[in-house]
Amino acid sequence: MLRASRLLATSGGTTSRAAAATTSRTATITRAAATKRISATEHVAPSARWRGTLDAVARTARAQAGSSVATSARWRRTLHQMARTPMLPACALATITLARPPNCEVAVAVPPKKTMPPKNWRVARTLGGWSLRVAPVALWAPFALLIPFLRKWWWRHVLYAIEGCGPTAVKLAQWSATRPDVFPEAWCQRCGLLQNRATRATQTRREALRTLADAFPGGDTVLGATVGAGCVAHVRRGLRRGRAVAVKLVHPSTRSRVEDDVRALRWLARAASLLMPRTCEVLDPTGLVEDFADKMLLSCDMMNEAEALRRLRRNFVGEQGVVFPEPLLSSSGVLVESFERGVPLNEALPSLDPETKRKVARRGLRALLKMLFADNYIHGDLHAGNLLLRFDGHDFDLVILDAGLVIELSPRDRRNFIDLFGAVVKRDGRRAGQLIAARATHRGGGEDDVEAFVDELDRLGKDATVRG
Repeated sequence: MLRASRLLATSGGTTSRAAAATTSRTATITRAAATKRISATEHVAPSARWRGTLDAVARTARAQAGSSVATSARWRRTLHQMARTPMLPACALATITLARPPNCEVAVAVPPKKTMPPKNWRVARTLGGWSLRVAPVALWAPFALLIPFLRKWWWRHVLYAIEGCGPTAVKLAQWSATRPDVFPEAWCQRCGLLQNRATRATQTRREALRTLADAFPGGDTVLGATVGAGCVAHVRRGLRRGRAVAVKLVHPSTRSRVEDDVRALRWLARAASLLMPRTCEVLDPTGLVEDFADKMLLSCDMMNEAEALRRLRRNFVGEQGVVFPEPLLSSSGVLVESFERGVPLNEALPSLDPETKRKVARRGLRALLKMLFADNYIHGDLHAGNLLLRFDGHDFDLVILDAGLVIELSPRDRRNFIDLFGAVVKRDGRRAGQLIAARATHRGGGEDDVEAFVDELDRLGKDATVRG
């Protein structure tokens, strides 16, 4: 019986060793096949297909629970050595992945993420980019002013440089185009083209389809041609369930570029405060930059614009002749809204008769005053590119687009605005000057300067009264 037991033990041990050898050979063949399949991707840059291959290799490794694998400590040492290797071939990565133990926490050794440059370096890069784009424009400006033939090409270069400086520069140029009382007429005319025809922020059709599919996987919206572009997003015509829609798409890099621009503006504001402390005490460039930054970053999120459109539509539900688009779908980067037909205001005005122009002005002023005094919810981007006229016989609708920038005044600011507005309407320049001087948060100079300021506003009010 003892001999029989020994024979059975010998037979069982032989069978176990044979099974282990078979399992080991199977694991070796599997690892060799996987290594051969992935070795073709050694010189391919990391991509979604490459990561998918590694995930498949990891699943194969997890399935080999009975194979001979390295211990966890050995796996971690190997992984640490891989991290110090600058260029690791994909075949070596696959071999190590197959050799990982089933109980190891790390599934796949992924290359380290690309680190973002430090903030100071990003500020320097942004300022350097602005300088490189503005300097050539300034260099050949004298030649453009002296030679009329070059003037057209110089203005094109100006617009190209503004668009190249990023969405913040485009927004500032759009704002400057609405102030012909401050900037030259030629500047306002050229920068007005950026209000609905900015081209550097647009996406290709393939990129737009990918962005739309990532936001709304249903696929029930068909994209058409581009109908307009601004500093943050561009708009394409579309069709959703038989209804004409407008699809507004934010470029993926817009928010990061706005953040870089804001950092650069903050640096410039601090530098100005150090170089011109008395002037900046009155102008407060740091506060202006912070307020501008808040509004710009909010306008980069289409969900904020969708909520603003819903609220504006509720506020104007009983107001005839003023129309806002209806938001249908929204995400952080995509907004699908009703397509509103119309003619841009700056294109329609030259062909209108004086009476129709007065009607348009009264309707626009009524809408603005309602936002200011009745609702305290103000559309903050009312330039000509965001206003359309839609004619229906002898009547028309004023269509207001792009509600990404809205303003709500605090109780204190609203009271100050209403009091100052009342003084201006009554043409009481002295009262307006006294209100500004008394309620200003930053004020420089002495009492004599304040009195001179009040006298000047009083003179302006009297001159306006005399001219009628």
